Amino acid sequence: MVAEQWRKNIVRDCGDETEKLVLTVHQDEFTFRSMLDTMLPPVKLNPLIEGIDVTRVDRAALESFASSCPSDMGAIDILTALLAKHKTSADQANLRIVLWMLTTGPGTFLLTGHAKPFLQLTDDERANAMLALGNSRINDLRNLFRDIKNVAALSCLARNLKLDGLKTGEGDGNPFWKAMGYPGVPTEKAVQDSFAHVFVPDFMDLDALAKQQGGTTVTLEYDVVVVGSGCGGGVVAGELAKAGHRVLVIEKGTHRRQTDLTNNEMESMFNSFEMNGLLQSDGGE
Repeated sequence: MVAEQWRKNIVRDCGDETEKLVLTVHQDEFTFRSMLDTMLPPVKLNPLIEGIDVTRVDRAALESFASSCPSDMGAIDILTALLAKHKTSADQANLRIVLWMLTTGPGTFLLTGHAKPFLQLTDDERANAMLALGNSRINDLRNLFRDIKNVAALSCLARNLKLDGLKTGEGDGNPFWKAMGYPGVPTEKAVQDSFAHVFVPDFMDLDALAKQQGGTTVTLEYDVVVVGSGCGGGVVAGELAKAGHRVLVIEKGTHRRQTDLTNNEMESMFNSFEMNGLLQSDGGE
């Protein structure tokens, strides 16, 4: 029901204006797919659009929007690749145990309170089971819930199957976009041919500086050190520099120029955020 309301809100707004985690048991993959699709399951169109003016959206686009799910967008491949990349061997082993438990009645009962294997649960029972994982007292289960939720949403809203080479021929690269009124590429202004006017920060080669000083360490003198160049750190550093202070900004992330950015939202998400957007606290928040 949550997924149906999510879609209904979007339709209403529109009407108004790599490596992969190896799953050792074949059934585990089906469980994983089912968990992803539980986040955004396909729904019937007529209840979805009841009472909503959808004259601006054609019927085929709405049908595509309502009937599509994370599996259609290759979400399982994205999720297993990200988990393989960012989870430790111990975390991956624990995840396989959780997936195995969900293929059994007793295991599913211990994790979610439902006494049947996850694949045998009704749609409503699966939704409740996923909420049980999300509200679990066990950090790993909360983390798993949020990883699945994030990848399910990202796959459906940001992935372009054509850009990723998974779809060819006629039609859009994302079955959700047309009903949402989203073109998939920026349309508010033309992409510039040159970004020569854009400010490019200066970077220090600390290894080279250390060698110049005859050692493996280097001593730098600044008035202020700002850790992180994001929305807060970047503004603070700029204001301090304008005020005449000597400012050093330390940034963990990779610097990307505007020419490095593409119209592939999935790729941009992965490149712009820590752990490809999966970073969360140890408490699963």
